[in-house]
Amino acid sequence: MHTDYIEFKKKRELGDILTDTFKFIRKNFKVFIKVLGKVMLIPIVLMGAATIFYNQQALSTDLFDFASPDLFASFTSDVIIGAFILYASYFIFLIFLYTGVTYIIKSYIDNKGVIVEREVLDQIKANLLGILATGTLKYILLIIAFVICVLPAPFISAPLFLMFPFFIFGNNSPSQALSKSFNTISNYWWFCFSNLAVGVIL
Repeated sequence: MHTDYIEFKKKRELGDILTDTFKFIRKNFKVFIKVLGKVMLIPIVLMGAATIFYNQQALSTDLFDFASPDLFASFTSDVIIGAFILYASYFIFLIFLYTGVTYIIKSYIDNKGVIVEREVLDQIKANLLGILATGTLKYILLIIAFVICVLPAPFISAPLFLMFPFFIFGNNSPSQALSKSFNTISNYWWFCFSNLAVGVIL
C-alpha cells in the first residue's frame, strides 16, 4: 500500500470530502486523465458527430421558402430527430464519464493506491450492457421527473447519483442498484444532495 493512500471507505464531513477529492486527483492526475481519456474517446467522437448531424439537420431547411406548405413540418421533424440523437449522445457521454471515474476509483481501492489502466478498461468492456442499462434507467427516471414536474428532479437526483457506485462496487443489477440507492439515501438525503450540489458547482 502506498504511504499516501487515500481511504475512500470512511465517514467524512463535507470539507474532508473536498480535501481528499482534490488530493486524490492531484496525486493521480496523469494516470487518471490517461485512463479516463481512453474511456471517453468513443463517447466524445459520438457526441461530436451527433452535434454535426444536428447542425446539418437544423440548417438544411430553407427557412425563407415560405411558399412551401411543408416548411414547418419538415423543419420540426428534422430538428427533433437531430436533437434526439444529440441528447442521446450526451447521455452516453455522461454514462461513460461517471462509469470511468467510478471504475478508476475501484481500481485504486482494489490495488491499494494504484490505478491499473488495463483493469479499468477490461471491467468496462465486461459490464458494458449493464452500464448502459443502468445509465438508461437513471436518465429515463430523471426525464420523467422533469416532465411531470421540475420539483421532483432534484429530490431523486441524489439517490440516482449513487446508482453507478452500487452497480459497480456491489455487482448489482440496474434494478438492484436503483433500489439500494433509494434505501441508502432515505436518512441522508440532505447530506448527499449538498455534496452533489457542491460537486456540480466545482
